[in-house]
Amino acid sequence: MWEAAGRLYSQDLFDAAMGRRRDRRGGGKPLAEIVPEPVLFHVEYADGLRTSLLTLNGAVAEWAAAWRYADGRTASTLFWTQEARPVMHFTYLVKGIDSMFQTGRPAWPVERTLLTSGCLNLLLVSKQHGGQRLETPQLMVPYRTQWNWQQPPGPPPGRPFNEQ
Repeated sequence: MWEAAGRLYSQDLFDAAMGRRRDRRGGGKPLAEIVPEPVLFHVEYADGLRTSLLTLNGAVAEWAAAWRYADGRTASTLFWTQEARPVMHFTYLVKGIDSMFQTGRPAWPVERTLLTSGCLNLLLVSKQHGGQRLETPQLMVPYRTQWNWQQPPGPPPGRPFNEQ
């Protein structure tokens, strides 16, 4: 994975995403030393978009993303999880499900769930087969939506779990 920098993923976007971390594990050691088994998933979309998803167990305990706009500008963000009670990082998913039960209308396009779940499944199948490139005609699901994602508020203060 480390050798793929600049070829399958952009080093500057990687650095931007990694710079968002709050949890800095590894004591300043190089990532290659603290991550014995890095995983790189590379996805090429039909419209030309290319993405790389990296799993860096041992060094990263948070989810971050970085991207480049068409005009060359870059941006990045950190997705929070709450590892203490009340463990609210799934709250907005539950709110969407509740909204669907109450209104009978999905809170977001079902195609997004199909595409996300299908992509994740096929990435893991590829990994199981040594990183084999997979064509995915079953994921050619066109859709348009008026759904407009909004940044949710940050988590409330956490309370530790009782150790037993």
